[in-house]
Amino acid sequence: MIKKHYVNNKDFLAAMIEYREAVAKAKEEGRRKPQVSNYIAECIMKIAEKYSHRPENLAYSFRDEMIGDAIENCIMYIDNFDPAKS
Repeated sequence: MIKKHYVNNKDFLAAMIEYREAVAKAKEEGRRKPQVSNYIAECIMKIAEKYSHRPENLAYSFRDEMIGDAIENCIMYIDNFDPAKS
């Protein structure tokens, strides 16, 4: 049984590498960078939601805002992803 907040690391890494290559190709061709795929966005949402259930975050009264901020920051800085460091 697959858990609700489970993210397959190998699939997520492959999707991130593919997105990074698409961004580089778009940059070379002078096009706008592509949108983040639904799969990547879903994984980021699952990670943020799971992280919000950690004991140090349970007492946080604005948990939904914390999750939203985490998702926003991940999307804003997604171009900084380096597969060599993952």
